[in-house]
Amino acid sequence: MKKTLLIVLLIVMSIVLIYYNSQRDENIVRDFTLELVDESIPLEQILKKRINYTQKQKDLCLFFLKTVRDEYIKNPDKIEVTQSTESKTEIHSERIKLNSGEQLFYVQFNKSLTLPFILNKKSEIIILFNLTKGGGGNLNNSRSDETMHK
Repeated sequence: MKKTLLIVLLIVMSIVLIYYNSQRDENIVRDFTLELVDESIPLEQILKKRINYTQKQKDLCLFFLKTVRDEYIKNPDKIEVTQSTESKTEIHSERIKLNSGEQLFYVQFNKSLTLPFILNKKSEIIILFNLTKGGGGNLNNSRSDETMHK
């Protein structure tokens, strides 16, 4: 009887721990997005606190964050965070390179602005730069933690 109770207790604890970790990661991304749209918080501060970036990508990261903030301010709406497995967006996650232990999140800032972000093992946000020209071809498809190729 004690063995069975111990096994059930271990299973319940494991489920709770897994659920807590997935919620914690989602909360990290949610906190990041709320800071991003808050005009009282400097973008440099968000970059240093939350983003994993290379020095070469710093300016592109700041431009990206400013663009997202500006677009949200034009059309503020509720912010929705979903993991890639839950997402209903048309962005194809197979095009996005994930390293071991990374999770892909989609953040919908308003009806016209949904962006993918990666959360790494260290709970740092990685920005995806996936710019397209018109309907086809990528101008840039990189991550904030990678050095740009010239």
